[in-house]
Formats: sequence, C-alpha cells, structure tokens
Amino acid sequence: MKNSCFIFFIFFLFGSCQRNDIETLNGPFFSYLNRNGVSIDTVANAAKFWEYGFQFKSLKLQTMNGVGIKVPAIGIFKVKLYDLILGKLLLDTVVNSFITNQETYININEIKLVENGVFGIAIVADVFFKVKNVNNAPHDFPHTSGNLEIISFNEDTCGINGCPIFPVTINKQIIAPCVNIQLINTD
Repeated sequence: MKNSCFIFFIFFLFGSCQRNDIETLNGPFFSYLNRNGVSIDTVANAAKFWEYGFQFKSLKLQTMNGVGIKVPAIGIFKVKLYDLILGKLLLDTVVNSFITNQETYININEIKLVENGVFGIAIVADVFFKVKNVNNAPHDFPHTSGNLEIISFNEDTCGINGCPIFPVTINKQIIAPCVNIQLINTD
C-alpha cells in the first residue's frame, strides 16, 4: 500500500509541474481546412510523390517544439523544415499517421525561429487535400496569422524522399494544408 501511495504521489507531483509562462499553440496551417467558401477534394493515392508545404516568416523570435500532419491516409510521412535564408535543412523527420484525416503531432528538439527569418515547412506524400476557393479566387498570400506571415504555398514532384531544396513552384489556386508546426508561446 505504501508503494502504491508513493507511486501515485510521484505521478501527481510530476503531472502538476508545469511552467506557467509557456503555453503550447499549434501553428496556423490546418486552419485552411476550416475556412468558409472553400471546397476540399481528397487525393488518397496520387500518381507521384510530392513535397509540398508553406513558406513563412517569423515575425518575432519563437521556439518550435513540434510538427504535425493531417492526411487522408494511414502511414509514415516525411516532414522537413528549411531555413530559406541560409539555404539549410533544419529538420528531416517522420510522423506516423495512425488515423485517416486526424491531426497527429510529434515533439521535436526545440528549434529557434529567428525574428524575420524565412522558413519552409513541408511534407513528402502521395496523399493530400486539394483546397480551393469556390469562387476560384486565388488564396490570399501573404497574410499574417499570429506571429507568422504566411508567404506562399509551394509544391514540386520530387520522389519518395522529397526534394533536395524546399519546393519552388508556388500555387495560389489549389493548396494542400497537410503539415503544421507547433510553437511555444512565451507572451
């Protein structure tokens, strides 16, 4: 009985130890799936593998501590983060999607997103959501969401391992918001 109480106390102690000055927020890219006036088509098995995602600017010094995906499939998907000013790959990892159409996040080692830094977050996949405005207007880039300026949606066919650099083809008509970032907010 003493051991059970001690173990419960340890779990309670560690479960209640949180820093009050840090709140975890999910990034803005999945919000494109919930906008009014869009149509969403699902591609469950494209003929080619694509690397696709968003180019964005950090409007202040921020810390990224996770990446997420939401795809119309179950499987393992490669996610990459690029520093587009330095031309450097900052993160190359995989996220396992266990449930179709469900957001799945993983924790990563913290990455500092410097103020005015320009980054690219991308997923490599042959599955995606095709999101377009029902009035056929282009998506509104650039625009600000929180402390990020979303510059563009980029895509290229690159094969199963993705591209050697962040995709360069910009698509404003049809986007595929299947990758996201997780930030630590210290405001």
